Amino acid sequence: MKISIITATYNRPSQLSAMARSARALAIALPSILNQIDNQFEWIIVNDGGDPETREISAQLQTS
Repeated sequence: MKISIITATYNRPSQLSAMARSARALAIALPSILNQIDNQFEWIIVNDGGDPETREISAQLQTS
Protein backbone atom coordinates (compact mmCIF):
# COMPACT_ATOMS: atom_id res chain seq x y z
CA MET A 1 0.00 0.00 0.00
CA LYS A 2 1.32 3.44 -0.89
CA ILE A 3 0.43 6.43 1.25
CA SER A 4 0.37 9.96 -0.16
CA ILE A 5 0.76 13.03 2.02
CA ILE A 6 -0.25 16.26 0.31
CA THR A 7 0.76 19.62 1.75
CA ALA A 8 -0.27 22.95 0.26
CA THR A 9 1.96 25.90 1.06
CA TYR A 10 2.30 29.57 0.20
CA ASN A 11 5.04 31.70 1.74
CA ARG A 12 5.37 29.46 4.81
CA PRO A 13 8.99 28.24 4.79
CA SER A 14 9.26 27.93 8.57
CA GLN A 15 6.15 25.73 8.82
CA LEU A 16 7.39 23.56 5.93
CA SER A 17 10.73 23.09 7.67
CA ALA A 18 8.97 22.21 10.93
CA MET A 19 6.84 19.61 9.14
CA ALA A 20 9.96 18.05 7.64
CA ARG A 21 11.60 17.85 11.07
CA SER A 22 8.46 16.25 12.51
CA ALA A 23 8.33 13.69 9.70
CA ARG A 24 11.97 12.77 10.27
CA ALA A 25 11.38 12.48 14.03
CA LEU A 26 8.39 10.23 13.41
CA ALA A 27 10.46 8.02 11.13
CA ILE A 28 13.09 7.63 13.84
CA ALA A 29 10.73 7.23 16.79
CA LEU A 30 8.17 4.93 15.23
CA PRO A 31 9.88 2.55 12.81
CA SER A 32 7.14 -0.03 13.31
CA ILE A 33 4.71 2.24 11.48
CA LEU A 34 7.07 2.56 8.57
CA ASN A 35 7.63 -1.20 8.55
CA GLN A 36 3.90 -1.75 8.25
CA ILE A 37 3.70 0.42 5.15
CA ASP A 38 6.99 -0.81 3.66
CA ASN A 39 8.26 2.76 3.40
CA GLN A 40 6.03 3.27 0.38
CA PHE A 41 4.91 6.81 0.82
CA GLU A 42 5.23 10.06 -1.04
CA TRP A 43 5.06 13.62 0.18
CA ILE A 44 3.62 15.99 -2.39
CA ILE A 45 4.27 19.67 -1.67
CA VAL A 46 2.08 22.05 -3.66
CA ASN A 47 3.80 25.43 -3.63
CA ASP A 48 1.37 28.05 -4.91
CA GLY A 49 3.98 30.43 -6.31
CA GLY A 50 5.52 31.12 -2.92
CA ASP A 51 8.64 33.02 -2.03
CA PRO A 52 12.16 31.83 -2.94
CA GLU A 53 12.79 30.44 0.55
CA THR A 54 9.78 28.14 0.32
CA ARG A 55 10.94 26.92 -3.11
CA GLU A 56 14.44 26.33 -1.72
CA ILE A 57 13.17 24.24 1.20
CA SER A 58 10.96 22.22 -1.14
CA ALA A 59 13.95 21.52 -3.39
CA GLN A 60 16.08 20.47 -0.40
CA LEU A 61 13.39 18.06 0.76
CA GLN A 62 13.17 16.56 -2.71
CA THR A 63 16.83 15.57 -2.61
CA SER A 64 16.83 14.25 0.97
